[in-house]
Amino acid sequence: MKKPFRWRKVGFIEYFGIVLFLLVAAFVYVYVSPKSSDILVTLRVAEKDLIWLDNGSPRGIRASTIKEGMKEVDVFGRVIAEVVKVRSFSQPQTESVYLNKKTVYVTLRLRAQYNKQKKQYRFQGTVLQASDWLRVTIQSTIVNGVLVMVPAKESPPPYYVTLKTQVKLENPFLYEPFNETTGVDPYVADAITVGEKATDSDGFVLAEVLEKTVRPASIIVGDQYGNIFERQHPRKVDIFLTIRVAAQEIDGQLYYLDTIPLQVNLPVPLFLKNITVEPRIVEIVSVESP
Repeated sequence: MKKPFRWRKVGFIEYFGIVLFLLVAAFVYVYVSPKSSDILVTLRVAEKDLIWLDNGSPRGIRASTIKEGMKEVDVFGRVIAEVVKVRSFSQPQTESVYLNKKTVYVTLRLRAQYNKQKKQYRFQGTVLQASDWLRVTIQSTIVNGVLVMVPAKESPPPYYVTLKTQVKLENPFLYEPFNETTGVDPYVADAITVGEKATDSDGFVLAEVLEKTVRPASIIVGDQYGNIFERQHPRKVDIFLTIRVAAQEIDGQLYYLDTIPLQVNLPVPLFLKNITVEPRIVEIVSVESP
C-alpha cells in the first residue's frame, strides 16, 4: 500500500532562496532592461496609404482634431504621450481645389524606453528614428505621421525672399477659352490687398503682398491672311505682385511651404483671406539671410 504524499515543510533556506531570486530578478529588471525616459519628437501628420496624394497630408477638419495639451495615460495614471505643440498651414493640393489640405507638424512628449548601448528610444514597440512612421492614440484621436526630428529641436530661422510675380491664367482644374492672353478677370485683382499676409496657425507670416500693379492685358489675334497682332484685351487684366516669403534652405536650395522650390517660372501659392492664387515667379529680387 502506497503512503500518502505529504508536503515537506518550507524552512529558512527555502524562504531565503525565494527572496534572493526575487531580488536578483528585480536587479535585472531595473539595471539591465531599458529605462523609461521622456523624449520630445516632431512628426508631420500623414496617411501612409495616401502618401502619394498631396504627401498624405490631412484635410483641415482632420487636422483640427489634434489639440495642444491632449494627454494619454497608462493604468497607473502616468502620462505616456502628450501633445506639446501643433503647427499647421495650408498647402497646394492636387486632389481637388475644393479640399482644404493642411501641412501639420505635431511635437509630442513620449515616455519611451532608452537603450543606452544602442542610444535608441523605443515607444510601444516602435523604434523612434527620423523618416520612420509613428502611430499614437491620444484621447481617442489617432496621431499618425512621419517622424522628422528625434529628438525635437527648434527649427532654424527662415530666409526672407522678395519676389516679383505675375498672376497667370493657368489653372489645371478650370477650363478657360481665352488662352491667347495671360490676363485674368478684374475681380481677382480686387480680391488681393497690398499688405495682406498669409500666416500659419501660430501667426507666423509665411508670405506678404508688398506691391500690386494692375494693367490691361494683351491678346493675340490673327486676320484672314495669317497675320498675327497684339491687341488690348477688352476685359482681362494683368496682375503683377511683389511679395515677400519665408523660406528654408535645404542643400543650397530655398523652399517655400517646405516643398516648393523658389525658382523663376514656378508658382508661389498665396493663401490669402479672400482668395487663393498661385502667381508665377518672374524675378528673385533679394534674399535676406537669418
